[in-house]
Amino acid sequence: METAVFLETGDYNFAQTLKKTFSLWGFGLFHHNTEQDAVVLMEQEHIDVALLDIRLSPDTSLSLLKHIRENRPGAEIILINSHDNIRSSIVAMQAGANDEIIVPCDTGILKKKITEAFKRRKKLLHKKRGLSFMEMFSESMSAAAFAQAGEFDAAIDYMSDAGSSSPEQDDDKKK
Repeated sequence: METAVFLETGDYNFAQTLKKTFSLWGFGLFHHNTEQDAVVLMEQEHIDVALLDIRLSPDTSLSLLKHIRENRPGAEIILINSHDNIRSSIVAMQAGANDEIIVPCDTGILKKKITEAFKRRKKLLHKKRGLSFMEMFSESMSAAAFAQAGEFDAAIDYMSDAGSSSPEQDDDKKK
């Protein structure tokens, strides 16, 4: 199981660049064409981290953020923003975004923020309950993806947490 990242952006070229980069990092990237597609995607796929690009369409991003908070409360949400869009950033943070990245940015910073968000999500899930054998195998594969991407500390931290549950089960329990 790789880290699943959801991306909401109106910038097709940005999305394609991120998709290639994330693949090299061992992250799966889900992108959509419309807001309605995004809602369906969020309900069908296991998502660890959501990247919401509030630069081009703050209203769409805020609507998706609220939908994620209602339906996947444990998901981590990172805003993609520009330095001149502070008002939208404040509104989104108040609505439940966890972090923000200002573009243009170094891809290493983006990778670090996603890795940190994933670790926060896993720690939250680890507190909830223990793992089955298949879930332990899945967790090991996720840690291996971090190690393969060169994130050895993240892989070690990921595996050192005791007990977890699948994100889908935890999100379903909240509904």
